[in-house]
Amino acid sequence: MSSGGRSKVEEEIESEDDDQMEVDVQPQVKSTGKAKTAAKDGRKRAVELHVATDETDNEDKMDVDEAPSAAATSNSKRPAAAAAAKKATRKSKAKVTKSESAASALSTPAASRRSSSSKSAAIIDPDQDAPSFTVLFTGGSKAAHDADRALVAKLGGETTDQWQDANVLIVDKVRRTVKFLCSLASGIDIVSPAWLAASKKAKRLMPTDGHALVDREMEAKFGFSLSQSMERRGAMMEHGDRVFSGLRFFVCSGTVPALHDMKEIIAAAGGSLVHSIPGTRAKSQDAAEQGLVAIAGDGVADADQRKRLADLGYALHSAEFVLSGVLKQELDWETHRVGQVKEEDAVAASASFATGRTTRRGKRSG
Repeated sequence: MSSGGRSKVEEEIESEDDDQMEVDVQPQVKSTGKAKTAAKDGRKRAVELHVATDETDNEDKMDVDEAPSAAATSNSKRPAAAAAAKKATRKSKAKVTKSESAASALSTPAASRRSSSSKSAAIIDPDQDAPSFTVLFTGGSKAAHDADRALVAKLGGETTDQWQDANVLIVDKVRRTVKFLCSLASGIDIVSPAWLAASKKAKRLMPTDGHALVDREMEAKFGFSLSQSMERRGAMMEHGDRVFSGLRFFVCSGTVPALHDMKEIIAAAGGSLVHSIPGTRAKSQDAAEQGLVAIAGDGVADADQRKRLADLGYALHSAEFVLSGVLKQELDWETHRVGQVKEEDAVAASASFATGRTTRRGKRSG
């Protein structure tokens, strides 16, 4: 036993620990002799070799922050420098990995990162694919419409008075109003009030499937099927066409509906309006090939216009060519042709077309 009561083994361990500290911190201590220097260098090389070997053998076995226990160090006589070097190496690798991740993030375009984020949000958001509805009404009383508008708003939809802004028309029966005819011509869904009642019960605006308007009485009166008309319309619109696509119309004076209503219906169905009689003769005796559809008026105000059109070889049609053409979604070049003055044509059109009232703001109701 040496002085202080320590064994020779304990003194050797403490001495090895002191030498390990020199490896880690490398203090500037001058050697007193070549022998001491040689011995010190030998121990240093042994320690470095031991550290390298230990790092290779145990790299996957220890956590970065794990340190060997004192007992393990005592039993195996491994230098404390091995743990310190190992910890430093692991931290260095962690920093490199973190730096590589940051560099990868920076190398990814910002647009790509935003796109990825948006896709994730779209998957999470349950309302993204929910349909939106802008509802139009025609027919019925103003009080009823006001109550229905409030209900649509409560259920998350919008309402409008313009068919150009709508994607759903609610109507109780077939009505030959401008709103109804333009909605049918332009592809707007036409549903019965039952759709709104079902939506109220579900506390949200439901899909319109299964709620299409059915009116057997008025369909029989006008000789058409609304469901078949919608099918024809859909087939035409798949090819970018509408029932009057490519047709030009000249509307004579005294027509019913009035000129501004006729213009709106014709435009919704894909046709166009000309405001003067052509100065050239018709291209063909076949009305479908003449390049112009002439709509006769009441037979009085348009008497001169009728004569000029007849002299140029143009066929004349009653307003029913437009109204029935939109209802049926097909063209009938013969049924609605007129000769000279046929007042009954104008009377029939007037009786079956709901013009609506003009409000103080100049907008039609209904």
